[in-house]
Amino acid sequence: PTMPPTMPPTMPPTMPPTMPPTPPPTPPPKPPPQPPTQPPLPPMPTAAPMPPTPKPPFDCGVGYEAWSTVWTAAKKDWCCAHARRGCPGDTQLPYDCSLGLKNWKQGWSEPKKQWCCQHAQVGCPGQYDCAAGFANWAAGWSVAKKQWCCEHEGKGCA
Repeated sequence: PTMPPTMPPTMPPTMPPTMPPTPPPTPPPKPPPQPPTQPPLPPMPTAAPMPPTPKPPFDCGVGYEAWSTVWTAAKKDWCCAHARRGCPGDTQLPYDCSLGLKNWKQGWSEPKKQWCCQHAQVGCPGQYDCAAGFANWAAGWSVAKKQWCCEHEGKGCA
């Protein structure tokens, strides 16, 4: 008897091999460890601000030219002790009549005019400004101004 031809056994269909799942992404590398941070240093102590210099009770330059007659006793005492001005026995005259002589009419105080007129015969009413017009004194000054300036300041003498 003949046997029917045998068929090779049927193979089940082959499936493509299954791939393993994709792994999760690799995390980024960790930064290297940092040394611990120091707390900030406290601020450097600063020197206390200097207190303002107190204003002296008297200005020994104000009225000095007449200190003996216009300063109070307190000002004389303070200025003598602190500025060596206005001390008892000072032989300094109360005014320097040569200071500001060229502009005495506008620049001098009334007490200085009176003192200098009485003691130095300058700064008296009726006097002349011998610097004014001096460049043309011979033709521009009056006879009285020439005489006065020649006698008192040595200017305008013929």
